[in-house]
Amino acid sequence: MHYGVTIRCLTSADLREVDQLRAELGWNQTISDWRRLLALAPEGCFAAERNGKIAGTCTSVCFGDELAWIGMMMVHPASRRQGIGGRLLRSCIESLRRRGLKCIKLDATPMGLPVYTHIGFLPECTLTRWEHQGLLPDAEPSSSVQTLSEKHWPGVLALDSQTMGISRAFLLQSLAATSLLALVYVSEGSILGFGMLRSGARANYLGPVVALPGIGEMLVRVLLSRNDDRLTFWDVLDLNEPASALARQLGFTPARPLTRMYLDTNTVPTNCEKYWATADPATG
Repeated sequence: MHYGVTIRCLTSADLREVDQLRAELGWNQTISDWRRLLALAPEGCFAAERNGKIAGTCTSVCFGDELAWIGMMMVHPASRRQGIGGRLLRSCIESLRRRGLKCIKLDATPMGLPVYTHIGFLPECTLTRWEHQGLLPDAEPSSSVQTLSEKHWPGVLALDSQTMGISRAFLLQSLAATSLLALVYVSEGSILGFGMLRSGARANYLGPVVALPGIGEMLVRVLLSRNDDRLTFWDVLDLNEPASALARQLGFTPARPLTRMYLDTNTVPTNCEKYWATADPATG
């Protein structure tokens, strides 16, 4: 039974309406995030529509043909338990399989976990969303920590590709362009880490942060020391124990769990050691 619901591609004309749904659900993404998702994969973002109103969404982005990421799985509270989430998810998966994607992943909220499990997603690892409100201590200055500029991009993208096993060039450059702050750690001309602090609809967001062990802590401390007193979210892979310990030390508190999942085969495993803060649950 489809309850009069049609699944179609999401378009830029829908963004105001879907962002209202996002706000109702209390999610942190912005209009800029929606635009970025559409730019990354206009044919991979879907809406559920009933009587001219959007009842739900689901997005997917591709990183080459190695990895796809599903996100923004939202269903209006009045339209839940009608199979809409499952239909949206299957539309994304079918679109990705037609394109020959080898690995499909997502970060599941507790509410979405049963839907993904039913369709066949398997757990890879867990994450925790940490949050903090208020100013944080100044970080010890270092000449190695610099503002990200054009000259740094080759090293940033090389480090990220080595860490993630894929190219995220468009995503990272788009995120940096709208970040509150983007930093790199440079040693003898080599980029050993980078990180960003961004503004969200509900809170500032720390991430992505990719760095060699030890350097990640310094970047996180510097980024947060330059933050304002607004509520701040930080999504941490639980297997990165130094990052979790730092979150506790800085006074962050756990807000909710997430589960990183994959469909069928995990050909692009997550590098927990170097990934100090994820980019967004919608993009990994």
